[in-house]
Amino acid sequence: MGVKRIAAVLLDMDGLLLDTERLSLSCRREACARLSLPFEEELSPQLMGRSNAEVRQIFLERYGLQYPFEAVEAEADRLWEEYMARYQNPNLRPGVFALLNFLKARDIPCAVATSTIRQDALPLLEGTGIFPYLKDAVYGDMVPCGKPAPDIFLLGARRLGAGPGRCLVLEDSPNGIRAAHRAGMIPVMIPDLVLPDKEIRALARAVLDSLSEVPSFIRELEAAGEEPPGSPL
Repeated sequence: MGVKRIAAVLLDMDGLLLDTERLSLSCRREACARLSLPFEEELSPQLMGRSNAEVRQIFLERYGLQYPFEAVEAEADRLWEEYMARYQNPNLRPGVFALLNFLKARDIPCAVATSTIRQDALPLLEGTGIFPYLKDAVYGDMVPCGKPAPDIFLLGARRLGAGPGRCLVLEDSPNGIRAAHRAGMIPVMIPDLVLPDKEIRALARAVLDSLSEVPSFIRELEAAGEEPPGSPL
């Protein structure tokens, strides 16, 4: 006998649905270069999945309170807008619509749970055609703490009316996997820029190569004859 079906799926946006992590880091890197400011590549994994306030704190702790973070962000935003004016929308990650259509056919509700604020995320979701597939969306400016805190996923589960133990979370970043684990959900990683280390592999229920593999994973989970951890019978 298989598990009770997955009640909901929570989706990260940057680096999972949209190929925006590279663009965001590239804009910030170029902004630092233009302003003759340091940007150490080892910071990149720490920034993924974080809110803007948390990214600011990371930079100030690294480079000191005098670091002109707002000037860097303004220049990075300008570079981002230049890219969007030229190309309109970022590329989709492989398997996005195959997964969304699978969830729609199975009547499994899904929501985006992204650290990006609403005014920045919504145009991307609408422009790429993803938004109509979503039952809801939770943005970074809707919760007090960003990933790796569980807040954004717990709010997403509440808005979808699903118990945390029956929520599948799809993430590309270590901070996202940590957040999903702390929320008591089923974390699955589809790596983008950062590969999972031993800690993240231990926290993740699975590490998949692309979103195209998620439908098979859901079928296997339901056929395995075990309840998702922490879920009520």
